[in-house]
Amino acid sequence: MTNKTKSGLGVGLFFFILAVFYFIGSVSIESYNPFGKTGLSSRAVPQTFAILMAVLSLTIIVDSILKAKKEKGSSAEKAKVNRKTTGKLLLAIFLLLVYIFLFNRLGFIISTILYLFAMIYLLLPNKTSRNIVLTALFSIAVSFLIYTIFNKALGLILPAGIFGY
Repeated sequence: MTNKTKSGLGVGLFFFILAVFYFIGSVSIESYNPFGKTGLSSRAVPQTFAILMAVLSLTIIVDSILKAKKEKGSSAEKAKVNRKTTGKLLLAIFLLLVYIFLFNRLGFIISTILYLFAMIYLLLPNKTSRNIVLTALFSIAVSFLIYTIFNKALGLILPAGIFGY
């Protein structure tokens, strides 16, 4: 099994387990129906994301297993753990934990801007100044867009944070 196959399997398992815990956590969200009895409540979006994450992670797992079956003769060099990929995975987990910790303290917008910027920067292959500026602009735009959708369109309140929005 190559490093790419192992990392795909590991990532798939990690996100599947995360999706299960995310779904379990979403059950404890107090149900609020801003649109009446349409079935769309404050639980619907997190539960939909959890199910989507579980399905996508299962596709990664199945893909990794199929690739592992195709690979019969792997050398010892291919079996070495890729330290760079492992380091990025551990850093991504750490950034997620920091995001969770800062979410209620700094609010949705600021913590999401910081998290998106850090994750995209971590995964960027070319860390040029142009890419860094585009990453910052993208993080800001996406955070405000998501906040606007949840707050204005869906009527769901996200943590306001230190600036009150």
